[in-house]
Amino acid sequence: MHSSVKLVGTTLQFSDKVNLLGVELDQALTMDRHVSSIVSFCNFHMRALRHIRPRLTLDAAKSVAVSIVHVRISITVTVCSLVRRSATSTVYSVSGTRSLVW
Repeated sequence: MHSSVKLVGTTLQFSDKVNLLGVELDQALTMDRHVSSIVSFCNFHMRALRHIRPRLTLDAAKSVAVSIVHVRISITVTVCSLVRRSATSTVYSVSGTRSLVW
C-alpha cells in the first residue's frame, strides 16, 4: 500500500487515524480509539471530582458529575450508533463511575 497520494500537484500523506469534528476514526472506520479516549476522560474527571466532593452539596456534586459525563456520553453514543453499534456498550460502562460521587 502506498503511504501517500498526489492530488492536484500536492502530495498527501496517509494517516492511521483522522479526527473529524471531535470524533477519532481509524483506517477501518472504527471508533475504538475515540471510545477509549471518552472513557479515560470521564474516569479521570470523575476521580478528580472526588477530591472536591466534601466541599459540595449533594445536588452540586450530582450536577457536576452529570455535566462531566452526560455530554460526552450522549454525543459519543449518537455517533457510535451511526458508525458502530458495539462501541456503545463500552461507553455506557463509564456511567457506573457516577457511584464514586454519591
